[in-house]
Amino acid sequence: DGGICVDEAPDGYIIGGGLYCSGNQQRGLAKLDIDGDIVWRKTYANTGAGAIRGIDITRDGEIVATGYTDSPQAGFVFIADEAKGFIMKTDVDGNMLWDKSLCAPQGTKVREVSGGYVVCSTVWLNDGEDHQNVCLITTDRQGNELWSKNWGGRGNDQCFDFDLTSDGGYILAGHTLSYGVRNWDYLLLKVDGKGDEQWHRTFGQPRGYDARYIHDECYGVRQTPDC
Repeated sequence: DGGICVDEAPDGYIIGGGLYCSGNQQRGLAKLDIDGDIVWRKTYANTGAGAIRGIDITRDGEIVATGYTDSPQAGFVFIADEAKGFIMKTDVDGNMLWDKSLCAPQGTKVREVSGGYVVCSTVWLNDGEDHQNVCLITTDRQGNELWSKNWGGRGNDQCFDFDLTSDGGYILAGHTLSYGVRNWDYLLLKVDGKGDEQWHRTFGQPRGYDARYIHDECYGVRQTPDC
């Protein structure tokens, strides 16, 4: 079993991750009350190993979740490269309302937006050589994909979180081997509401060590009130 993500509900908390059930790691959600006691726990069948990696409690109090199924690897997986991404929605009690596939091996984080949902991910490309790119997928309110776009350089670019920005765009965070860095550096990427890149920045080695031996890795991002 593994807990991966958590969100605050009006009367407690929702946790997402993977729960071992019927001989397999399945996608799992649990509801806790404000004291941390379990209210309910649900699993959602999948082939291979599966897990929920991101959740958002919607304006109507229901739960939208993303993650992966069909993975050959159980336990916590850094990036589920050989899996199948999904987005799903449940009611307030965790009962499945719908479950849709994504054009990515996993969904990493999900946020509700006007008219639907947005999921960030990491995808593999082969444009002469294999490498990873940051990916964003938008859906309608039933989880049907509207568009997806990816960004990055010639190295591996991995995305682990994103936030909605006040101008209607998105800020994405992860780490990168592109853009002339010598080893893994933080990656911050800004796109507009249509998915067109506005800018990117890399950050690393804040303590002055040799960049060849330092991994700088970023797993979260939020827009601050003064931006």
